[in-house]
Amino acid sequence: MAKAGGIWHDPVWSKVIAAGIIAAGTAASTYFLKWWPAIGRAVVAVWQFLGAKTVVWNWLLIVATIWIILTIWIILTIIEARLASLSARKRSAAPPYTADEFFGLLWRWQYSGREVTHLHCLCIHCGLQVYFVDMSDYRIVPRIGSKCDDCGNVVGPFDGTSEYLESKVIRLIHRHLREAQVKSASGSA
Repeated sequence: MAKAGGIWHDPVWSKVIAAGIIAAGTAASTYFLKWWPAIGRAVVAVWQFLGAKTVVWNWLLIVATIWIILTIWIILTIIEARLASLSARKRSAAPPYTADEFFGLLWRWQYSGREVTHLHCLCIHCGLQVYFVDMSDYRIVPRIGSKCDDCGNVVGPFDGTSEYLESKVIRLIHRHLREAQVKSASGSA
């Protein structure tokens, strides 16, 4: 259905009308320039060529040529699609950024697609995995911290829960990835 602005504003009908105008103009110009006899001779010549026979029928040569061109085009399209798929897989591979220091701890993680998974923290001095413990004076205000069982390094206290701190670390990781993406896009990697 055409919009209230008229048939010219409809994307389909405006193209149909424009094609009709171009076709009518082309037919009229070929008539007034007296090109129709030359066009007729060209059609007859093509018909005679297709019906002629050298070693094989000429129309068979044309069909074979079109078949060869079509086959080459299909092969090139398949190769291009596979290369694009390979390139997309390389782009979606896990980024090499899998460790960083936040809040006095070494954090390591993996990726599942673009999501950070298997996030854990290590002591910055000895590398032993550390866990958070409750360090709040009052139950109403959550505070956490960590103490390394190996070297005794204490980190914290941090306001909030361990889930909140891990969420904050994940957001910092994503910020770092965005900044690296901007740098690589601007060419200053």
